Amino acid sequence: MKHFDTIRGKKPTKTELILEYLLNHPRKVVSPKEVAEGLGFNLQTTVTVLNRLALEGAISKRARGLFCYDQEVKFSDKEEVDTEEEKIQSCKIDKKTGATIYKAIYNMASESAGSEIIATATDLNLSDFDENAPVESIQKLVRALIDVLGQDMVHDIVNIALENELTSEKIPELIDILT
Repeated sequence: MKHFDTIRGKKPTKTELILEYLLNHPRKVVSPKEVAEGLGFNLQTTVTVLNRLALEGAISKRARGLFCYDQEVKFSDKEEVDTEEEKIQSCKIDKKTGATIYKAIYNMASESAGSEIIATATDLNLSDFDENAPVESIQKLVRALIDVLGQDMVHDIVNIALENELTSEKIPELIDILT
């Protein structure tokens, strides 16, 4: 993977580097912390990528927070991959929590870039939260903010907002859906 930049003209993605790390340690059960430290990546990003790779069937999740590449596990072995709608349904959050998270993300983004810039650039405001579709509303806000603030900053904002409102078990899968 180190030669991807010469082969395809760009550097490998974090997902590719994490998968390469696991390929280089076949059948070894590793924690996200071990992978993050080994690659110098953010722990939360690593957790999100590992969970997504496990959902896709590229790696296996042995236990909570433990992952492994097994040569018998392949992308095509998984009978079906959840659609985004199914993932959203699995990450149900109540209306009040959704509204609080939406408000926190919007306010943190406004503090970072200025409320006028966020309102103008995203064409969204606090009243755009739809309590009948809390995850979808947050997802729409997050995707609009990524265009304005960039993936890394929005990821950090979302992570902070979610940590304040949800149990740590729900955070990785919700971050995966939102960003």
